[in-house]
Amino acid sequence: CKMRFVPTKDEEKWAKEETAKTRGAPLLLWVISGSSVHKVWPHATPFVRHLLKVFPEAKIVTVGDERCKVIEDEWKDDARVVRRSGAWSIRQTMAFARECNLVIGPETGVMSSVAMLPMPKIVMLSHSTAENLTRDWVNTHAVFSTQTPCYPCHKMVYNWSQCNKFEATGGAHCMSHIDPNGLFEVVLKALDIELPKKEVASAGNV
Repeated sequence: CKMRFVPTKDEEKWAKEETAKTRGAPLLLWVISGSSVHKVWPHATPFVRHLLKVFPEAKIVTVGDERCKVIEDEWKDDARVVRRSGAWSIRQTMAFARECNLVIGPETGVMSSVAMLPMPKIVMLSHSTAENLTRDWVNTHAVFSTQTPCYPCHKMVYNWSQCNKFEATGGAHCMSHIDPNGLFEVVLKALDIELPKKEVASAGNV
């Protein structure tokens, strides 16, 4: 693929400096939300806490727009979550993503910017399928609901009049039904880590 994000020398230097300040084993970038109401995973808050419980040396950098700060505030008491929503430009976020051990998020421009890079990616699909979005991406794991009749809708929506909201979570049906246990298993696979099954299963207690 010849179309790709290329950081400037200054952006590349900045990203490496930020990485040096944000050491983690592993270092994850969590893209909280995309541009549509169905591009946010409603189980993120407890799931991130579970990740940090299992991987106490990890650092998770969260990014998004100003609205994502409401979600980020749930992790404000844990220094291992580096909250950058509304603070970094899109170019800074994409430059930093290139330095991470794993990038997780919904269908967003940030995920697309690292599609052909070697680090593992996990994309939570809401309106697309792996066939028409991530099939040819490098080292990419697509996760999606298997119990949502309206998935995939193949459309962009910007308010709830155009989308099916799952009242129990406050998120879209398609994202609400992406199973935490299943996602955690994909995280382990992406990082090539094996854990006892009980630790994997407990990810579902969100």
